Amino acid sequence: MSFAEKLTRLQVFLDADELHEEALDYVAAHGYLTALSICAEDVPEREWIDALFSEPPQYSDIAQQTEVEATLVALKAHIARQLASDEEFELPCDLD
Repeated sequence: MSFAEKLTRLQVFLDADELHEEALDYVAAHGYLTALSICAEDVPEREWIDALFSEPPQYSDIAQQTEVEATLVALKAHIARQLASDEEFELPCDLD
């Protein structure tokens, strides 16, 4: 599965109504990961994942949990690479 496909699946998961009302949706999660990428202190992975969801989500199975969390980690790394490079930063939504 391509990175773009994984991001689409992550967006569907984060934007679902089944998550806790204080959980971050995809756009907010992208902003959160961007902030973590420029943070002076490294925040432990488990800590920022737990904070993003506010309450543990109801995954359909362990495979879904693994996929969602791995995609979040990959997205954070992707954002950090973009910020460190000269390439244009990809926004998670259109600014109209």
